[in-house]
Amino acid sequence: MDLFHASLAKQLIPSAVSELVASRVSAAETEGVHTRTLRDLAGTNGKGGRQGAFAETFGDRQAAIVTAREIELLVNEKCRSDANKRETLMRSHGLFVHTVKRRHIAVTSSAWVEMPRPSVARAAILTVTKCTQFLLVCPERSLPAVAVQLFAGLRHAEAGRLTWEQVSFEGW
Repeated sequence: MDLFHASLAKQLIPSAVSELVASRVSAAETEGVHTRTLRDLAGTNGKGGRQGAFAETFGDRQAAIVTAREIELLVNEKCRSDANKRETLMRSHGLFVHTVKRRHIAVTSSAWVEMPRPSVARAAILTVTKCTQFLLVCPERSLPAVAVQLFAGLRHAEAGRLTWEQVSFEGW
């Protein structure tokens, strides 16, 4: 080990991946990130989510020795779609950047993992006939949410958070 790396090693704080995941989730809570993002990071019980997969897989291993290849294998094992792989890699990169900032590792291994390109599928605009056909086969239970998404342009997650108290028919 050369003088630079020996000096750098002395400055780093050795920490297990599971400790760093807990630290990252705690920091996200302190920062006040959205509940959905927290759930994505840590799951509903604080041990699941995308970060939880890292804690479960690498556990007590020192973060500094986790390789890009190991990250890539984990992501490929846990994720099926390119979009899910991309999001998991973004979250893992956030974890490792958090770790670098706190001087637990010198450089993030996640930076060396190639990220899948996002698909460029374009949203289709439905005709009135297609909307009608869609609404006719829609289950009654989901009809209000689907109608709001179709005609107000809400995304699925936005419609899922909407409550009847937020809906106003005045001014129509």
